[in-house]
Amino acid sequence: MNIIQLNSFIEIVGCKSFSKAAKKLRVSQPALSMQLQALEDELDTKLLDRTTKTIRLTKTGKKTYKYAKKIISEHKNLLKAIRIEEEILKGKVNICCSTIPGEQVLPFLIGKFKKLYPQADIKLFISDSLKVIDAVKDGIYDIGIVGVKIENEDIEFKEFVDDELIFIASNDFVKQSGNIFNISDIKNIPFIMREKDSGTRLTFERELKNHNISLDELNAFLILGSSQAVINAAQANLGITIVSKFAARRALQCEEISEIKFKNLEVKRKLFLVRNKKIEITLLLNKFINLILSYSSFNLIHNLYGS
Repeated sequence: MNIIQLNSFIEIVGCKSFSKAAKKLRVSQPALSMQLQALEDELDTKLLDRTTKTIRLTKTGKKTYKYAKKIISEHKNLLKAIRIEEEILKGKVNICCSTIPGEQVLPFLIGKFKKLYPQADIKLFISDSLKVIDAVKDGIYDIGIVGVKIENEDIEFKEFVDDELIFIASNDFVKQSGNIFNISDIKNIPFIMREKDSGTRLTFERELKNHNISLDELNAFLILGSSQAVINAAQANLGITIVSKFAARRALQCEEISEIKFKNLEVKRKLFLVRNKKIEITLLLNKFINLILSYSSFNLIHNLYGS
């Protein structure tokens, strides 16, 4: 018994004619008769009563027809599932992230995904938040993860995880000057700043405006292009800086740097998953998005840092 025999039997019954069924299946009528005969021989029963004008199912033919339709249906479902799985396994996902999610979070999540779909081709690129958004809008990347949200009718933003931005300085700085300051003091302390399109910088700038302070009022004598660069500069006692807690956690745990605080100044933000709404989501991309959005901030921190 095989799928061809069962399908031939179903079509004969459905068409109520050998000639019509043969035409539909694009086979000769003798070949179709041979398929039915082979099926009857294997089941050792007669499935159809045939006359020159009619085709009727026998008692066992009715039962066979019922189960044959189920088998054919499940066979189609199997083929569909295999095609879907192959599409997933052979798919590609191009991701572009700003520095913090790109360096601190996504490598862990990509690793988790690759364990589920080892043949999936996942590529990760890192850029500034605003450049990431523009690239996703232009269809260069499938999705992005950024630390800012803008208004754009083509772009969809989904909340990913919470991120806290903290102020850090060298241990020597804290020993000499302390670790708690008034907001007004921020204008006088040498400040290490991120580059213009950085999500960290944009978030910090918005929070300062809430306190009627502009970036121009800061003593920003050094501008660097990555979180690790500003951490290293702060550790070298070149000034203070603001950085994601995701990026600073290891250095804080190793006591290489110290956290400082400004009274009544807390800087928090969301990290967002961004994609172009007009571009269709592939099955693989949908699975990847669902996986990364399933992680809470707490779970990520626990998995990344063990605390």
